[in-house]
Amino acid sequence: MTVTDGFSDQEHAAMRIRARTCEEFTVGSGFMLDEHTVVTNRHVVEDAQTITLTTYDGEQYEGTASVMADFADLALVTVDEPLEFAAPIATTEPAPDDELDVVGYPLGGPLETRTGPFIKRVPDTIGEGRDDVDLIKVQAEHGNSGSAVYDDAGKVVGVLYATDKKGESFAVTLESLSAFLSDTSLQLPNDADCQ
Repeated sequence: MTVTDGFSDQEHAAMRIRARTCEEFTVGSGFMLDEHTVVTNRHVVEDAQTITLTTYDGEQYEGTASVMADFADLALVTVDEPLEFAAPIATTEPAPDDELDVVGYPLGGPLETRTGPFIKRVPDTIGEGRDDVDLIKVQAEHGNSGSAVYDDAGKVVGVLYATDKKGESFAVTLESLSAFLSDTSLQLPNDADCQ
């Protein structure tokens, strides 16, 4: 893991996300995928009228468009200004006891990296009802939703979306993330309808 100015490459790629919908204001995390795209959770930006993204050092970007998955808690946000970093996507799923890093903005506050082991793949009992959710022994907070989950090579193996009272967190799997990124037919428009 490369570290410059006191921050790792993974932390450089992390973004704080604030979204305003017709009815509420949400906070979450995301990560830079390429020069104009950020990955986050659908529930962070769904129905958003405005999406504002900031880096660890306060640089601000405005989301100009977004798309969502209907099969997993995933979304992509497009920004016009070029992003400086890009998080590489892994090709291999994590194995039990692999140490994973969750990089995001708990409670919408300062950037944090939290580390814990991959436990196993479990059924999703929180949201989508899918059977391909990764369980990680990492305590996350509101605001960590959309955080990248990295393996020890510094590659993304999932996207955190929920936590429980036992100090365990749930992440969208690498398999689902890769499918969403590679198939544009799975990317549905995210349009706010404030009627």
